[in-house]
Amino acid sequence: MKAKRKMKKNVIFGTLAVVVIAGAGGYYVYAQDEQAKLDSKIQEAQQLVLYNELATGEKAKELQKYLNKEGQKVPLKNLRANFKDVNIDSLLNEAKKEIQETEKNELTKQKESLTKISTDLTNAEKDKNFPKEKSEDITKFKDLSGTFEKNQDPVGLNLAVNELKTISGQATTYIAEKTEKQKQQEAQIAAEKKKQEEKAQAEQKQKEADAAQIAAAAESGDYPSLGMYRGDLPNGGGVIAFEIASQGPAYEASLPNASSNWDNGSVIVAIDGKKVDSAILGAESMESVMKQLKLGQRVEIEYKDGTKKTVTLDTTYNQAKQFSYRDFPDAGSSTSTNLYFGVSGYSVGKQHDNKEIGLYITDIYSNSSASSSDLKVGDIICRMGQYWINDTQDIQRVLTHYSSYDSIEVDYIDTNGNLKTTDVTLKTKN
Repeated sequence: MKAKRKMKKNVIFGTLAVVVIAGAGGYYVYAQDEQAKLDSKIQEAQQLVLYNELATGEKAKELQKYLNKEGQKVPLKNLRANFKDVNIDSLLNEAKKEIQETEKNELTKQKESLTKISTDLTNAEKDKNFPKEKSEDITKFKDLSGTFEKNQDPVGLNLAVNELKTISGQATTYIAEKTEKQKQQEAQIAAEKKKQEEKAQAEQKQKEADAAQIAAAAESGDYPSLGMYRGDLPNGGGVIAFEIASQGPAYEASLPNASSNWDNGSVIVAIDGKKVDSAILGAESMESVMKQLKLGQRVEIEYKDGTKKTVTLDTTYNQAKQFSYRDFPDAGSSTSTNLYFGVSGYSVGKQHDNKEIGLYITDIYSNSSASSSDLKVGDIICRMGQYWINDTQDIQRVLTHYSSYDSIEVDYIDTNGNLKTTDVTLKTKN
């Protein structure tokens, strides 16, 4: 049984560097395991049937009914009740089978259409009045059809075949009429081209305006914030959230909190497709990435374990600075203890400009508390109990709150850069 003492406030960070960019105090409480599994199945069902053109079968429609017409805009917590008395696994599997059967039928139908339209186009190209400029488009969409057919993609094949049908119709009209009507059609094409060019110019102007707005926001502090305390993992391993405010984007999107969930699912490695390796330093820092984003934008947060979360960036850095946070537990200043943890090492922060966390283990002594645990040389201890660790003095301070044979939870980073947790039974030196 773990022995935990009342923890003080106003933590002493030592050389632990934490960047405050958002958040009001409070904890994020994770759902139980079964609820998480149900949420995962609901999300899988959303991806399968809500926006799938081939989700037309009875089971797929039934699944759509449980997901509500608002689809992914409905919070997961509001959808769980819909599946209270539903075997979602069975329904999901049956919907998959339906869609697979529909895909098979669509492929057969589109293959037949492709054969017919290819024959029609071959015959049309033999005509002396055939518009030769269409040949390149025909080759392109025939190649696309072959690719979609090879990949067993009925939706893509349908689009490619429809494009070939469109080309065939245009060619037939051109050959048959060769009149003023054809000239009008060419004029319409030119007008559409001009329209697209004007649209492209307008989009370019908008991009330039957005870029200017983003640059101004980055300068003034009105760029987006997630609303969290941030800290760096060693060696550019990503960014963790020490605490998440009870308001702001991170809270609204239920982003993981490393203070209560120490694993790779709490390590941010990319935002909006852009790599993140630190909190504030370097071109690939979270700070740099956030300054390239527009307020109000929806972006995807990617974690070290491959999971992703979508967040709406509706809070500025200036706003986030006004949020309040809970105090971190303070181990105090005393280092007097007869407990023998038994490791030596160096502060990662001191070795890397004081911007990272943890104690790098260079040696584990025999007959010590650590020698009987999962810890190994090369691991980096980041937290013991509820106390963040940066050097061996921090360990000594933490041990003053424990007794011999107490068990203490140690959060660390292994030699492969993965977040791990182990229990260590404390003992005195022989």
